[in-house]
Amino acid sequence: MQYCGCSRAIAPHIQLLRRGFYPASQQTIKTCATFTLLDLLHKFALMSKGSTYDFYRALEKLTNNTGIVVPKLRYRGLFRMVMQWRHLKLLKWGGRAHDPTGVVATQHGELAVIDGRICEGKEEPW
Repeated sequence: MQYCGCSRAIAPHIQLLRRGFYPASQQTIKTCATFTLLDLLHKFALMSKGSTYDFYRALEKLTNNTGIVVPKLRYRGLFRMVMQWRHLKLLKWGGRAHDPTGVVATQHGELAVIDGRICEGKEEPW
């Protein structure tokens, strides 16, 4: 990747985010995933209950299934990106993105999903 180096340049990780790449680190960026891949992985995990490791191994097999050239291990970076992605999605769904107090002011349990079975303060028997 070639980052903008002009006098008005923003941080490299912000440049990547604006182009749809999610970096595994904000200091020394060596690994990125596209937003599309992270969304696909999230949907895969929700629908199939498959693990991130299974998804990673499938990506390895799609890249090169001969076994002769083994790609460099990037699982830890992918796992870190997925965990951050899911947390950011929770913050977004919880409406914390536009709160003037910011993400730091999020209280414990504030991002919990309310169960649809609760009606008028009473829980349904099922």
